[in-house]
Amino acid sequence: MRQPQNTLLSAFLAWERQTPQQIFLRQVGSDGVRSWSYKEAGDEMRRLAAALNAQKFPPGAHIAILSRNCAHWVLADLAIMMAGHVTVPVDPALDAQSVHAILSHADVKAIFLGPASERISRDTTRGSIARISFPSVAEAGGLTWDNCVAQYAPIPASTPAESSCATIMYNATVKGAMFSHAALSFSGTHVAEGLRLQPGLRFCCHLPLSSAEGRLFGELAPVCAGGTLCFGDTQAKVLHHEHPSVFVANADTFAAMRQSVLKSWSETRLRQLLRVPGVEVFMKEHIRKKLGLHRAFVVICAGGPAPSGLPEWFAELGIDLRESFGTLESGGYSHANFRLIRNGTIGQPWPWVEVRLDKSNALQVRHPGLMSGYYNDPAATAEVLTADGFLRTGFRGAVDPQGFVTLAVNSGIPPSVSALEVNQN
Repeated sequence: MRQPQNTLLSAFLAWERQTPQQIFLRQVGSDGVRSWSYKEAGDEMRRLAAALNAQKFPPGAHIAILSRNCAHWVLADLAIMMAGHVTVPVDPALDAQSVHAILSHADVKAIFLGPASERISRDTTRGSIARISFPSVAEAGGLTWDNCVAQYAPIPASTPAESSCATIMYNATVKGAMFSHAALSFSGTHVAEGLRLQPGLRFCCHLPLSSAEGRLFGELAPVCAGGTLCFGDTQAKVLHHEHPSVFVANADTFAAMRQSVLKSWSETRLRQLLRVPGVEVFMKEHIRKKLGLHRAFVVICAGGPAPSGLPEWFAELGIDLRESFGTLESGGYSHANFRLIRNGTIGQPWPWVEVRLDKSNALQVRHPGLMSGYYNDPAATAEVLTADGFLRTGFRGAVDPQGFVTLAVNSGIPPSVSALEVNQN
């Protein structure tokens, strides 16, 4: 039974107590699969937290993670929280100059270096920034993950204050959105409840954990739901090995999956086969297995509305492609087709999300999971957060009587300063 928690870490600790032997993390690699139970993950986090404490960082120090998605990313994030520090996720796809700008702006004291960090010049992370290498990274100098886990005894678990800063997530313009521990827990808990997720489900998210929606669907909701988080060297490898119950990706990924199917059958031939009694059922199941989605009951296309026709194509295979939308500043938590589905829209507001449009039909949202502001940038904060606490998303749209939002084409706009409420739940 899911119990309400006030922080992501307290949610993990509750599942660790209730289901210590349940698998929390799985990492699919070329040499096989490594798994961590909730108990094993908790022990490893406590040892990493002890290693961080030994570095004598000031309380609330900013500690970065530069890595593609993997099990160690999640362990590092929760260990940083356990040690009382703030996580700064950094997208490994960024160039060295952008990475350096983020590390400097955030005044990062230490950085975890994982897969895909190797291409970033080591000069970017040298100097006063302490380095901790994931096991898969050959890093000269600094601390190594395995040494930290081996040398330090686990510390007693403690949870941070709800109102304290948990993370600073950066966009491409080097603006860092600050989120409290309570905000992360709020969003993760309500996505889990909105999707009716149960403990033990397998999750696979193809969005970067350094992004807002990637973090929401790839870490926050699974932890709050007591799930198993699955990672792999490639998306195809983890899909075909783990058979997830929940799969999240962007429209480009789903378009590529469609093309992979059409390499075997033309569009015309496929449609013919899907209309032959008896053959139809076999074909649908065969293609779902080919895609690795035959056990997925929640499939989310994140990042806004999918290209026209794509959700309908997947629907013919018996896969409901649920379009969702959330900006960095909303923590990825805004709208989704989470219960009712209306293709071509970003869905209805998640629970507790208030929605309104301004005079130019610019979408504004308000909920407890919003960022508290941009780090060290009150002027930019004032541009996107209204005096009454609504976030100016920068997208225009329309809201129908059921609350479904349709975004305007090319709707990215500067934040507006006037507001006219037209819909609020």
